[in-house]
Amino acid sequence: SHVLSPWIQVGVLLVVTMWGLIFVAVHELLIVLDSIQIVVIRYWIFSFIFLLLLLCQPDLRPNFTRKDWGLYILAGILAVPGAQFPIVYGQRFLAPPLVSLIAGLTPVMAICLAKIFLAEKLSRFQFMGCLVALAGSLSIILVSSSDGTATTNSNPAMAALALISPLSWAGYMIFIRRVSTRHRALTSTGTAMILGTFSTAPFWKHGASGVTNLEVSHLLWLLYLAIGGTLLTYWIYFRVIAEIGANRAATFMFVVPLVALFWSWLILGYVPSIPAILGGVVVLTGVAMTQKTNSA
Repeated sequence: SHVLSPWIQVGVLLVVTMWGLIFVAVHELLIVLDSIQIVVIRYWIFSFIFLLLLLCQPDLRPNFTRKDWGLYILAGILAVPGAQFPIVYGQRFLAPPLVSLIAGLTPVMAICLAKIFLAEKLSRFQFMGCLVALAGSLSIILVSSSDGTATTNSNPAMAALALISPLSWAGYMIFIRRVSTRHRALTSTGTAMILGTFSTAPFWKHGASGVTNLEVSHLLWLLYLAIGGTLLTYWIYFRVIAEIGANRAATFMFVVPLVALFWSWLILGYVPSIPAILGGVVVLTGVAMTQKTNSA
């Protein structure tokens, strides 16, 4: 049916609300931690809780082949250090809603990667959508020097590093798509995230050193990132996908930048510049164009 059941509506609302708040949480933590520390601590908390979950829920435990484990290790590296380090670092130079728009380029990158590596079809309309979305994101990066909060620095070249994140996350999604049909979605995602967290081992000592600087408010933001913004949202999102399908669920993710804008205004007092708003509209239009024939 086209009408969403009330619990699905609540689930979608919770996911977009909580994912939108992630960008504000990172903004607040960047005042006291560097980007590597935020990612390492966030995913260590997540991994610890997910491992406890596996102990309590035997049906969630991975039952992978050796080849699967290899793919999951690659997926984890793309998902955690590959996707998280650039986007968190990029937020030093971009306001939270603008970062959420860059993160929202993932479907565009996924279509491009699928075309290059999996020889999937790409319509002319989708190709135009890719160009529009990328042009919009570049315009956001260029105007970022005059659009930010009190703690964002002006450096478009550094802001552009955030573009690595949706590309890496798209690669993760393609890997996961190849193996997750044989396993539960939460098992697949949780396992990849834990393996990705293990791959950040060289940074653990540096990450742990940041904990001593934290006040209660910062600890609460970190717990929110790990539990509310990661574990809980994935669990709800996969329940939603099971009911309405991945394509339909993905359409609701277009709202995340708007929610990030609302939280940024409410908590940080951030108001975007006109060029940033126009850039955002261009990005969302381009992403929507790339999804046009996929959801048909």
